[in-house]
Order: sequence, then C-alpha cells, then structure tokens
Amino acid sequence: MDTLNKKNFRSNLKAVLSFLLNLAGKFSMVIAIGIFILLAWLFPSVGKTDGAIQSQYTISYLGVALIFFFSGLGIDHKLLYKHFKNYRLHILLQIYCFLFTSAVIYGLVMAIVGSGTTKIDPSILIGLLATGCLPTTIGSNVVMTREADGDVAATVIELLIGNLIGPFLTPILLLDMYLDNAGYLSQYKPSGSNDSLTSVYRHVMMHMGLCLYIPIAVGIAIRAFFTKQATWVCTKLYLNRMNTLILALLIWTTFCNAFADGAIYKLSTESVLLMVFLALGLITLFSILIFLVSYYPPKSKFIAKFWPGFDDRVIISLAFCGPAKTQGLGIPLVASMWANENPGFVSTIQLPIVLYTTLQIFVANFNVLIYRRWIKQRKLDAELKSAPLDADQADSIDSNANR
Repeated sequence: MDTLNKKNFRSNLKAVLSFLLNLAGKFSMVIAIGIFILLAWLFPSVGKTDGAIQSQYTISYLGVALIFFFSGLGIDHKLLYKHFKNYRLHILLQIYCFLFTSAVIYGLVMAIVGSGTTKIDPSILIGLLATGCLPTTIGSNVVMTREADGDVAATVIELLIGNLIGPFLTPILLLDMYLDNAGYLSQYKPSGSNDSLTSVYRHVMMHMGLCLYIPIAVGIAIRAFFTKQATWVCTKLYLNRMNTLILALLIWTTFCNAFADGAIYKLSTESVLLMVFLALGLITLFSILIFLVSYYPPKSKFIAKFWPGFDDRVIISLAFCGPAKTQGLGIPLVASMWANENPGFVSTIQLPIVLYTTLQIFVANFNVLIYRRWIKQRKLDAELKSAPLDADQADSIDSNANR
C-alpha cells in the first residue's frame, strides 16, 4: 500500500512539475522581465545610462540593431515590397497610432483635469499625453509578431514609417494640439525648445539609422543573396529566444535609469496607481479595438471596394502595432522639449512612457498565446473548407487545434 502511495505521489509530483514548467515556458518573457526589474531595483548603477556597462551603447544601440538584423535575415524582400505598396495598411495603422490613441488619452486626461483633483502630479498627466502621441514601438512588435505567427514584414514596414514621421509629428500633436488646450497643464508647455528639437531630430535620425535602417537592410541583403544560409541561421540558432532576451535587457536598462534617478520614489500613491491601471486598461482597449477594426470587413459594398479587409497574419501584426508605443523615441523627445526644465520634472514626465511600454510587453505576452491559437484555428478551418473530410478526420483536426 505504501509503495502504491509513493508511486501516486511521484506521479502527481511529476504532473505538477510538468505543468509548472509548461506554464513557465509560455510566460517566460513575463518572468524574465520581472527578474530584470528586480535586478534593476537592487543594482540600478549597472544598467543605467553611463553606468558600468554603458547600456546606452551596448544595449540601446547594439541590442536593438541585432533585433532588426535578425529580422532582416528572416524576411523575404518581395514580401516587404508587397506590404510597402499596401496604402490601406499604412493609413489605418498610422491614423490609429498617432491620432486615435492620442485623442482617447487626451479625453481621459481632460476628465482628470476637469475633476479638480490635486492628488495627481501634473507631470504624470503630461507624460500620459506624450505617450499617446508616440509612434509604435521598434523592438517588441517584431518579437511578438513572430512569436504569434503574424506577418513580420507588415510589422517592419509600419514601424519604419511610424518612426520616420514620429519625430516630427509627435511634438506637433503634443505641444500645439493638446497642451495648448489642456487647462492648467498649458502652463507647463516648454518655451524656446526649437533649438533642442533640432538637435533631437539629428539624434533620433542617427539612432534610427544605426539601430534600424542599416541593420535591417544588411539582413535583407544577406538573405537575398544567401537564402539557404540565412534560413539555417534563423532556424538553428534560436534567434527568437535571443530577441526575447535583448528585449528584456532593454526593459532592464529603462528601470535602472528610473530607479537610479530616484524620481519614481517621489510620486504619490495615487499617481502610481493611475499610471498602472490606466496603462493596462488603455493597452487592452487599444488591442481589442484594432483587432475588431481590422478583422471585420465593412458592410458597405462601396467602402469594401476601397477597404477589402486584411489577411489573418496581417491582422495579428496590426493587433500588436496598434496599441504599442516606443520609449526609444519618447524618452529623448521629452528630454529635448523640456531641456531647460528641472531634471526631476523631466524624469516624471518620462515615467508614464516607461511604464506604458513595459506593461505593453506584459499584455502582448498574453496576447501571443491568444493570437497563436486563433490563427492556428483559422488555418485548420481553411483546410476543412478547401478539402472536405470524413467525421473521424474532422474530429482529429479539432482535437489538434485544442491542444
């Protein structure tokens, strides 16, 4: 009897450990980010700007450059050109990223301003407005789209376009459209920032060239001339896992700067709670809305002629790009626009950007599981429609989809 109990215990223990390992594998990105945030809190001087490892170069430049070099190796240049001609895709996503999301956040901020509360730091509200005006993010979108079996080429094209126009459009939206009409927040609008903005344009364009345009062009060129070798490298060297690690390191350096600066400790509890729950709610809302808009074709036959809908894998690309914002552009832009202000004030404006871009990776990690399952089911449904099967075969396919 004791032997039987021991066997049952071992069997149950193995089942529990197997379940926990499987769960950890699915949420490895979330676990890794949590560990890196803890390390950033314990040892902020290691990963901060100008810190022990010079993270502004080793990770912010080299790390992001590697992500896009690996992406270029895995993208067919013909597919990239195909999406470049898809003006419907560009119109939908760029309007959604720049205008729709910023308008929603502006409405929420004005509701808080109108309530008359004094518990929320004004710099936090300005940071939320700045977050809404930013283009889609550079690194995580590519990683998450690939993990969910989405169209990486569509993602790359949209972030290239968004981050090219972002340095010019974001200041116009934030300073001239929103802060000019934001009640008492208007007094915090920077003055005489044109010179600093000119320098940030140069800085951002240099950063984009070194981290994005050149690496991805080199990767695409190598794949075009050495297709078999590039395919082997992508499949055998676990580049997806390397991209995930680099992404976690980017989050780590951001929090190292936040903890080293000390601005995060000066915020009221209400400000922190507002940032966390508002960011989570907005990311979830923006994810759902962009998916619905891109998935359901318009009912009007006239509109459908110009807006026929999108491929399933492109829909996944849109679902990740739509709600995402980039801190790579947001942090230097804010620093340049408020270059003459107190560094502590500037840091608190940047905090909502940092928090939003961190939480969007947490949400995207869960969405990867949902979208991967959805597109798998869509493929199986398409197979069933194209080749009718008998009952036993259909049951087998359904059971595979549910795994």
